[in-house]
Amino acid sequence: MAGTQERLMVLKMLEEKRISAREAEELLAALDRASGSHQNGTGPSEGTGPRPRHAPSQSEPAPELDLGDLGRGIRDAVHRFTEGLGKLAEGTARGEDLGSWIRDTLGTARVTVEKEIRVPAGTGLAARRVVFAGASGDVAVRSADVDQPWGTAFLTVWGPNELTARQSAEDMQVRVEARGDDLEISVGPGLTAEGGGAPGRPARWECRVDLSVPRASGVRISTASGDIRAAGIGADSSLSTASGDVALRSPAGSVKVRTASGDVTVRLAPDSGARIEAATASGEIAVRAPLTVERFTSTRLVGSSGAARWTIDVGTASGDIVIEAEPG
Repeated sequence: MAGTQERLMVLKMLEEKRISAREAEELLAALDRASGSHQNGTGPSEGTGPRPRHAPSQSEPAPELDLGDLGRGIRDAVHRFTEGLGKLAEGTARGEDLGSWIRDTLGTARVTVEKEIRVPAGTGLAARRVVFAGASGDVAVRSADVDQPWGTAFLTVWGPNELTARQSAEDMQVRVEARGDDLEISVGPGLTAEGGGAPGRPARWECRVDLSVPRASGVRISTASGDIRAAGIGADSSLSTASGDVALRSPAGSVKVRTASGDVTVRLAPDSGARIEAATASGEIAVRAPLTVERFTSTRLVGSSGAARWTIDVGTASGDIVIEAEPG
């Protein structure tokens, strides 16, 4: 079962009182989301296991090999097989839906489109916290001199051919909704596919997000599979990924970081006023910044940088933690 080792590590951290019961629930829930996204076809296409540590960023696609006539022959054969199997399935009891699913799932065409992330006019909210939850994909978020959050979602969709994949990609929507003091950003298939000529929910898709938020805003970012990079984010923030690395740079307030399988790097400015609480069940902790250390072992660290005014709380079930100084 995917994630079994990570679950045992989480339970071990709980048993040794390195994390609280609530934090254990958060990590286990993240693992469940990762498992669910793989079963639904929205996770990484390379398999259902955790993403290998230090894997290349999803923002840097692997180069495509050109095998000449042999490569084109293989691709044509795959397309003919996919189309034939889909048409054959249409003759069964659940024909049309099953045929479409086969063609979408086995399709090799891949299309990426960009969608703007912008707060709709009339929302009237200077968000105290920006919330984004994604099934699969990297997230980069930074504080900036802006009045409202804005950015870009890079949506990648697979299909049986380029035309169908592009139609599905164009139908994907970015939704921005105000809920109390939170501004929630979500990405997913369009809601108007039925009867509107749109292709409907794609069998495989993923999303990479690049986001800027106001300096006073906190963030809550969670993803089932993907790396998270955050710079200068405000207080009341949290970063969570079930399978991926987290890089936190120059935070301006309290931040909680959780990953079930991945490394965490925290860069601190001198005398940042941060109290560091870090723990890993399977990994090591390295300190490369001037800290006043209260407790330090290979798997647990408590210390502070300057006069502690807020806390950076880091926990990983399987991964290393590095605390280093921000380059001057």
